[in-house]
Amino acid sequence: MRYHYFTVVCRSLWRNKTFSVINISGLAIGMATCLLILLYVQYELGYDRYHEKAGRIVRVTFRGTVQGEKTNEASVMPPVAQAMKADYPEVEAATRLREAGRPIISTAEKIFRDNKVAYADANFFDVFTLPFLRGDAKTALAHPNTVVLSKTTTQKFFGGEDPMGKGLHLQGWAAPLTVTGVMQDIPSNSHFQFDLLASMSGLPDAQSNSWMTSNYFTYLVLTKGHDYKQLEVKLPQTVKKYIGPQMQQAMGMTFSAFRSQGNDLSLLLQPLTDIHLYSNFNYDMTPTGNAQYIYIFAANHPDSWLRKSSCWGVFCSYCLRWRSNVHP
Repeated sequence: MRYHYFTVVCRSLWRNKTFSVINISGLAIGMATCLLILLYVQYELGYDRYHEKAGRIVRVTFRGTVQGEKTNEASVMPPVAQAMKADYPEVEAATRLREAGRPIISTAEKIFRDNKVAYADANFFDVFTLPFLRGDAKTALAHPNTVVLSKTTTQKFFGGEDPMGKGLHLQGWAAPLTVTGVMQDIPSNSHFQFDLLASMSGLPDAQSNSWMTSNYFTYLVLTKGHDYKQLEVKLPQTVKKYIGPQMQQAMGMTFSAFRSQGNDLSLLLQPLTDIHLYSNFNYDMTPTGNAQYIYIFAANHPDSWLRKSSCWGVFCSYCLRWRSNVHP
């Protein structure tokens, strides 16, 4: 009986070759398009979720209004991380990144360009999950003038040679940097991308107590089960405590007087997993995505006509189930 049905179908397709080709091609293109959209949605929603502590990491951001001019920055002042760790017991750890651009880098034999460099605190690898291939993640950036390379960068700089203990010279950096670790390449769906991470302890500005400049991307790990919004409501007192005295010294104006003139400064918290799709800062480390595109592609509205079609219904249901199963 099944053979009979198969024969009938084949004869029908053969008699209507043109329509058969059009229908089968349309079905194949539709399925391929659905699959590509599904992969795109998974990729975008998966940004920064590979970190083991992703659900507990938040980034400290800065917003302000001064004489009608608005400031909206993803980076904050050098002492913010230390102050947050010291003042709030719900902050389990705090770490910082500072971009260093793409300086010319030289080894004993070669010169390299177009490698992205950043400075990181010694505990950076305790906060973010970036597996090490060589060296100890806990101590790799503990001392000044040390550097960790990505796997690809190591191969480019040293080929098959052992890179540990070898020196690198960065343009504009007085002392050579010693290689103390090799990490896996940072996944492409990460909001930061670097080829080399140098120790922050060798950067004089990193020790600054100034709350009047902001060049440091600062991340906090909150204790398990703590809602970041409960910490965020306490941050105005942090601004007043630390920025207030420095503002009065620099400008001869109390923070209360500053705010009475319609000005304001504030620190806010942003979940790590929201950075890629929900950022709107003047400057960020990598180009950000747009959550609206994801909603459009996934047809995330319960009454959407797209979800009523069979193909899109399966696709959207899968996307929604996948999103609910990833880190919160």
